[in-house]
Amino acid sequence: MSVRDDLRAAFTHNVGYKVASLIFALGIWVWVQNEQVITDRTRVQLEWLLPDGLVATEPLLEQVALTTEGVQALVRATRAQDLHITLDLRRAKIGDVTVDLADQTISGLPSGLRVVNLSPSTLRVQLDRILKKKVAVRIAETGDIAAGYRLQGLQVQPTNIELVGPSSLLRSVSEVNTDPVDLSGLRDDMSLDVSLDLKPGIRSASSRTVQVEVDVEELRDVRILEAVPILLQDDGRYVAGIPTVRLKIEGPTALLAELDPTKVAIRVVVPADYDGRTGEVARGTEGLHYTVELPDKDRYEVQVEPPRIPLLPKGGG
Repeated sequence: MSVRDDLRAAFTHNVGYKVASLIFALGIWVWVQNEQVITDRTRVQLEWLLPDGLVATEPLLEQVALTTEGVQALVRATRAQDLHITLDLRRAKIGDVTVDLADQTISGLPSGLRVVNLSPSTLRVQLDRILKKKVAVRIAETGDIAAGYRLQGLQVQPTNIELVGPSSLLRSVSEVNTDPVDLSGLRDDMSLDVSLDLKPGIRSASSRTVQVEVDVEELRDVRILEAVPILLQDDGRYVAGIPTVRLKIEGPTALLAELDPTKVAIRVVVPADYDGRTGEVARGTEGLHYTVELPDKDRYEVQVEPPRIPLLPKGGG
């Protein structure tokens, strides 16, 4: 017998028995879905209605855990429902309020399900009068800026902000901190939006963020180098009238501390077409001139003493 015949026989032999078995299995599945009782746990959203002019002193609970019991089909259907409880406290007064969830209606719960448990089953809320108060904003900071720099200033906008919250919490508040601004390793100015560090139950009447400006300044110092050598760039016809000069160098403190004096020099450039007259060389970039050679020279301000260098013919006076 071929493979095809074997397969045909597998599906056609005892067809009635196979159909009956399938119907029986489907019946068992339907019974399980509609008759078997199970328990399940899900979440229920809480919707709070508070009196005008009053507010909770602590954040209100947003969800509770619900355990239900019922046939499997209903329990599974519950998972797709928007279950919520509306807690109407609009007639409550200032002070402590106790809410028993067992007395509340769960909207969206299919009929036929039994509520086994709500956790927590009882809620306690303290209501207080709403207070609005304008307070100063204080910048909180952490970390140290980079070596060789200093913090020149910290500014915040707005400098004051209106807070809203329970009178009992807000009455003693005179300022509000920002979340910490990290200054670690900072070398440049920066501007950033920073959240306010608000206590639970207190909120801002406008934005939860403020803008912080950080101004950083590089530390600068002055270093004096004596006897800086003069190097001549010419065809050998001239000499400098003085052997060395004195440099007053102003620049970043960290760079000045690392400056190697052996890498600093004055270079006098004598053009090939120089007319040969004895004279004085000024600092510059063209013609007869001298330049100051030192690493990272664009980051320094340099004074040369004397500012003009005598130039003499070699072998002459």
